[in-house]
Amino acid sequence: MDQHSTVPEVTVDVTKLPRVEAISYEDVDEPSRQLWDELRGRRQRGDSGPDTDHALFRTFMHHPDLHRVHLPFVQYVKNSPNLPVRHRELAILRSAWLGGVDDQFVNHIKIGMDAGLSRDEVDRIPSGPDWPGWSHQDASVLRAVDELHFCCRIGDDTWAALARQYNRRQLIEFLLLVGNYRTLSYVQNSVGIRPVTGTSPNIPGNRFLFPGD
Repeated sequence: MDQHSTVPEVTVDVTKLPRVEAISYEDVDEPSRQLWDELRGRRQRGDSGPDTDHALFRTFMHHPDLHRVHLPFVQYVKNSPNLPVRHRELAILRSAWLGGVDDQFVNHIKIGMDAGLSRDEVDRIPSGPDWPGWSHQDASVLRAVDELHFCCRIGDDTWAALARQYNRRQLIEFLLLVGNYRTLSYVQNSVGIRPVTGTSPNIPGNRFLFPGD
């Protein structure tokens, strides 16, 4: 298959999801409970950390050793001050839209709006970087996500646009931020993790597993 071939959508029977049930606190071993307690305590103190009640966290707890090393990276890119928060949330939302990741998209609508995105801007995420309402800076972020999603590289023009607003540290972090949420999409979509709202926005062209009416 050459690089221009069209890859068909796969079939997923949502009535059989999740494929991996989220594990409960009572069903994990003692070292895993210690990790769970530690993370729950952090969140209760108001520190940044994962929601230990969330299905994604409880899915990863089937493999606590992996979760223990993976989680700090996820929390770093999710909360790092190096990138503008607005750009971070634009990148995550665009990646979630392209991947059809219900839980990411729904969760980061709230986070994005708390970070300053307007309702109109959130609603225009599916329109992509060519929507005329975006600033040049916003459009370059969205276009970079598109190029990474479809080509696994950023082209010269988009890279130059990013480099006008980011230093080298930020450029590297941006790549890993987008890559992190693409990796999480593999888990969320393949396991079939429903968003906390139960359904996702039923926007024309979406690839979500759980769109509402």
